[in-house]
Amino acid sequence: MLHLQVFENQINRYLLLSALYKQSAADTNLVIDMQKTPEIHSLGYKHYQKVVTYLLQEQLIRQHNEQLQFLSITHRGIRAIEHVFKNIAEPTDYFPAYREMMK
Repeated sequence: MLHLQVFENQINRYLLLSALYKQSAADTNLVIDMQKTPEIHSLGYKHYQKVVTYLLQEQLIRQHNEQLQFLSITHRGIRAIEHVFKNIAEPTDYFPAYREMMK
């Protein structure tokens, strides 16, 4: 049961970081309004807060307001996402293997 919850948390983190990566076109200077991102609506606000807090603590994203609405991806976040695509069959420090997440 716990393993499944950890796996789900990691997928949610990946989905949010991936959305930031795509919407910013991997530009660390571009701030994204997450209210306009479909991925956060599927998470619900409580889970969204947990995911954002984790990504902030790991320095994969940067926040630009108190409500966690405006975010940008960091260089470290870009590298984390790109690592997933370079090694689709292997888990990373942050995420399960891409193949596993897409099952």
